[in-house]
Amino acid sequence: MASSDHDDAGCGSSSTVLTLKQLSEEEALKTLFERGYTNAQLCTVLKHAHGIDLTVDQVKKRLVKLGLRRRGPGTQPPLQVIEDAIQYERDSSAQHLGYRAMQVRLRLKHGWHVPRDTVMMLCAVTDPEEVEERRSRKLQQRIYRNQRPDYLWHMDGYDKLKPFGFPCHACIDGLVLSGAIFLLTRTNKFLWK
Repeated sequence: MASSDHDDAGCGSSSTVLTLKQLSEEEALKTLFERGYTNAQLCTVLKHAHGIDLTVDQVKKRLVKLGLRRRGPGTQPPLQVIEDAIQYERDSSAQHLGYRAMQVRLRLKHGWHVPRDTVMMLCAVTDPEEVEERRSRKLQQRIYRNQRPDYLWHMDGYDKLKPFGFPCHACIDGLVLSGAIFLLTRTNKFLWK
């Protein structure tokens, strides 16, 4: 990932920056660290929110001073607490997540940097049937729900005919999977004109 991608991703929304302006520098650094921002992103957000221009090395030193670490002893809770969190996530919306996505969920939602092999072992303990289905590539198909007709439309483009001057687009109603709209235009830049 390019460094400009890190800088853009670290800026956050304007509401994040506005709430960070009310915090002290140390509180803002701790809050952003717990949200999973990288050190380069921390530099960018601190510059925009507080007007503090820090290098990555200075951010690292301040994180050490605050006792914030991403890995190592003392950075994660006991295994039973992690297992309970994985079970809670499995019972809610994360029932079909693999161990890599579960590791990301634990880092972003709970602020824990748990090693991947630990997450893989705990996923196998909490839900062995799911792990076996994933291993044999026989996962249960997800249920698609839509509230009413015309609530959600799916749109896609077909660019194979674009070199000949015919970009195609299609829409279909998400509930009844009918009512398709096909659109053949001269350009796909401005569909609303």
